Order: sequence, then C-alpha cells, then structure tokens
Amino acid sequence: MHHTHHTQPSSRLTPDAPRAAWVGLIGSIAIAAGRLAWLADADDKQATWWTARIRATLGENTAGPLTVLGACLLLLAWMLLRTELGRPRRLAITFVCWVLPLLPLGGIMSSDPRYYADIGWSINHGHDPYSTGLGTTGSPFPVGPTWHGTFAVYPALALRLFGWVVAVSGSDWYWSVVAMRALALAGVALLALSLPVLADQAGVDRRFALWLGVFNPVTMLHGIGGAHIDMLMVGMTAAALALAVRYRSLIIGALAVGVAAAIKQPALLAAVPVALLTAPVTQRTWPRTIVRTAASVALAIASLVAVSWLTGFGMGWLRAADTTYSIHTVGVGYLIGEAVRMGATALGLPTSAAFVDVANTVVGALGYLLIVVLYFRYRHRPWQFLASAALTWAIANGAFREWYLIYWLAFVALADLGPWMRRAVSVLVPFAMAYSAFKSYLGWNIMPATYLCAAIALAANARGWLLEAQDSGQRPMGTDDTATLTDADPEPKAEPAPESEPAEAIAAQRPLESS
Repeated sequence: MHHTHHTQPSSRLTPDAPRAAWVGLIGSIAIAAGRLAWLADADDKQATWWTARIRATLGENTAGPLTVLGACLLLLAWMLLRTELGRPRRLAITFVCWVLPLLPLGGIMSSDPRYYADIGWSINHGHDPYSTGLGTTGSPFPVGPTWHGTFAVYPALALRLFGWVVAVSGSDWYWSVVAMRALALAGVALLALSLPVLADQAGVDRRFALWLGVFNPVTMLHGIGGAHIDMLMVGMTAAALALAVRYRSLIIGALAVGVAAAIKQPALLAAVPVALLTAPVTQRTWPRTIVRTAASVALAIASLVAVSWLTGFGMGWLRAADTTYSIHTVGVGYLIGEAVRMGATALGLPTSAAFVDVANTVVGALGYLLIVVLYFRYRHRPWQFLASAALTWAIANGAFREWYLIYWLAFVALADLGPWMRRAVSVLVPFAMAYSAFKSYLGWNIMPATYLCAAIALAANARGWLLEAQDSGQRPMGTDDTATLTDADPEPKAEPAPESEPAEAIAAQRPLESS
C-alpha cells in the first residue's frame, strides 16, 4: 500500500510520452523532410534560396526514400500506441508529436490544397469555379497540366470555405495553401469529440474508437498531412451522427448530414444510419424502416440543396462533374481493365484503352448496387452498413484516392470487426501509406506501384494480422469509459455491482435488432 502511494504522484508529475509518440515524431519528421526535398527538386517558379539550401543538404532523389521511411515509422507508432491505450492522458502528447512537423508544410503527397487555394482565389475575384477552369484566372497558385482548365466538382459549402481561407491568409502563394490544413484540423476535432458519443451507442471502448478512427496513419498522413477536404467532411458527418444519437432525432441528424454533404457528397451515406439510430422501438419493423430511411435521405438532400443555394453557388457541381477530366489511377476497375488489356495483348488480340473506361463504369455500377444490397443486409445494424458502404464507395470509385479510406476508417471501429473487415484494415492501411510515396515521389507507374505496395502491405502482416481477433474494441454493455479518459491512471479497485438499467436505456445502446 505504501508503494502504491509512493509511485502514484510520480506518474502524475511525469509528462513522459509513450514510445509511440517518439517513434511517430521521427516518422513525421522524415515525411516532412521528404516534402521539403520534393519542393527543392521541383521546377517551381517560386524557388528561393532555402530550396537551394535544402537541395544541397538532402541531395537529389531523397523525397521518396525519406517519405517511405517516415510512413513505415508512423505505421509502427500506430501499432505501438494500440498497446499503450491504458494511459489515455498521453494521447494528446502523441497527437502533437505526430502532427507538429507537418503543420508548416503544404499538402503532403498531394496538390489538392493548392487547387483549393486556386478555387478560393477565383471565388474572391468574382469567378464561378463551376464554369471557370482551374489555373486559368491568374492566381498565384500553380495548377498542374492534369487538372489545368477543369472545373471544381466540390459542393458549394466547400467552395465558400476555400474562399474564406484564402481571404484570411492574404492570398499568399504559400501560407494560403498551408492554411487549408485548418479545415482538416477542424474535421479531426469534430471527429474526436463525436466518436466517444458514437462509441457509447455502439458498445465500443472509446479509446479503441479514437485509436482506429483518429490516430490511424492514413488519417494522419493524408487527412491532416494532405489537408484534404474529406477530413472536414468526415468530422461533420461524425458530428451529425452524434447529434442524431444524442437527441434521438431523425430531423436534426438528417439535416446535419446534408450540411456535411455540402462539403463533400459521400457524407449522404450517413443518412441511412441516422434513420436506423433514431428509430423508436415501435418503428423498427421493415416497412417503417424503409419509410424512415427514405425520409432521412430526402431531408439530407434537401439540406444539401438549401445550403448550396445559400452559399450562392447552387448545384453547379452536377454540371461540372460531367465535363471535368478524370485521370486514371489505381482502383478495382483500372486493375481489371489493365489485366484484360494485357491478356489480350499477350494473345495477339486487338486492345483498346476503352477497356479501362468500361471496367471503371461496370465496377462503379456494381459498387452502387452493392451499397443497396448492404442496406438490405444491415438494415438493423447501422454501423456495419456505414463502414461497409464507405469502404465500397472508396474502392469502387473510378478514381481511387488513398484519403477516401478516411471515411471508412473513421467509423469502422463502431462496426462488427469480423475477419474480413479486420483484414481489410490490416492490408489497406499500410498499402495507402506506401502507395503515394512510390507513385508520386518515386515516379513509379500505377501498375508496378500497386503490385509493390500490395506486397509491402502483405509483408507488414507476415507475423500476424495488424488487427487481431481480440482487437474488437467491444466492451460490456453499460461500461462507463469516462474514468478511462481522464488524466489520472487510477489505482485498481473493486468495482461495485452494476445497477440495473431501465429497458429504454438498454434498448438505446444496443444495435437495432431485426424485427
């Protein structure tokens, strides 16, 4: 007893961070150094004396190796953090260590923040980004040849936010791009505040939900480092779901989902769990579930349209999406189309680049069909639907982007982590970490980069899946996580016998059962 009282004050006064914080800090520094090396090597009209100094210090062709090293260290830090969640007071230190080296840099392995800034500059100078091409208005933000002249496809609220960020940051060629990360950080804050509420409803340990939803390296590298608008969309979606759970209101939840969709369209998937999570016990029959789902989706779309018109841009993205050039990138459709084309070439048959377009169209259509099937399959399991539908959307897109996985990873901890879902997390997280470095910084073509990064992802699981069967995050129903999220590391003590809960409270916490 004397020993316990002697050591407890020491643990309170020692601000030491877990190993994961230091490993992740080194990884983030390596990623930041890789970004600086890439900037120094880039043929950019904004090149200055400091880029020359960086080039002389780091040498040429160092961006890729540094970034791959940093990504591997960040992945390792994430796995180390899983074993150190018993001391949640250190999560804040870990977050700062991982994120701080990335803050003063533009988009990590992405040009999207620069394009956001170009859109914002165009808006502030009276242009309509739905009919005015990127890089055509004389803004100080260079747009690469792939996207030059194409139109914005983001919903109206996102465009208005881009304009505000550029205006506040003075339209500076560098700081306006860096300032786009404020939107991503706002999304992370909303996600971190909402996940405990959602975890309680799903019967999942709050710390596990935060570890998988916020601290996963894809969110760190692409959501925060890449400063993608997807991060804010995910945070707003989580907030909408938390409002629906807290107030058990379909109307509030659906309208809030519409606001999230006005940032990026995939948020509309959350209108389905809003309908399921807020259904009274007497309305959980199958016909009423369909009616509630239709009402939730309709309200979310109405909210999206209303917000879009209030911002002054309307629904012009529907028109712009039909004319915007789409580049080929890794995805199920692309891989199938390329495999068919290579097979036809080997057999001496005529080939066409249209194979890829056809495969993308077919896979996209099957993806939407699968989302409908998932709704029928998980019509009483809202978190399982959202996780499965978000993953389907990310993979079935004709243009796969690593940061599309952020939506899935934000909520997958709330779902039933069966073997297939655990393996998806175990493989796709390291794949997404490595792929951008090989394709963007090392200049690899899509197919060889895909094969190599898939091999790296499998190698990361050689000694066992990164997410094992025991890593379900499930906790006994009624467990209170509040104490585990405080700064103190409480002494072990006998817990009082749990009091019986009202039937309504138990029903509110459990996933909806089949009728």
